[in-house]
Amino acid sequence: MLEFGNWLLFGYWSLVLGDLNKEWGLPFSGMRCNISVSNYFNPSPQPSPHGGEGEGERGKGGAMNKAELINKVSEQTNVTQKVAKVIVDTLFDGMKESLQKGERIEIRGFGSFMVRNYGGYKGRNPKTGDIVDVPPKKLPFFKVGKELKEMVNTAGKI
Repeated sequence: MLEFGNWLLFGYWSLVLGDLNKEWGLPFSGMRCNISVSNYFNPSPQPSPHGGEGEGERGKGGAMNKAELINKVSEQTNVTQKVAKVIVDTLFDGMKESLQKGERIEIRGFGSFMVRNYGGYKGRNPKTGDIVDVPPKKLPFFKVGKELKEMVNTAGKI
């Protein structure tokens, strides 16, 4: 489940799909999205369209970009890429807003996002060697979930 503060994934997806239904008149009322983490993180190596063996769908580096995520959502939910883009953008915007408010986002089986506070400290300018004050800051932090950690660790073992 995905939580945005007090929102759970099913409630949030219902909100997103309900807004799409109102705004564009799309037939999403009562629709449920059942997207599993394992659908996105397939541990079996696949041939790459960019050449090489076992590099997954995305070739060297194995990084999935936003366009590929939109394609995946579009395929899994049988909606157009335009609608999938709105869904992905709305999801990311909701996550950004929650983190900006200092709320924790937990996706069971995947991990959690939170904001960590770092205090100020005395640092040193590497060019001049002068001591400088580094101000306190907040940074987003991701902690991997147990199921995803196990899935990644067993991916190479067949």
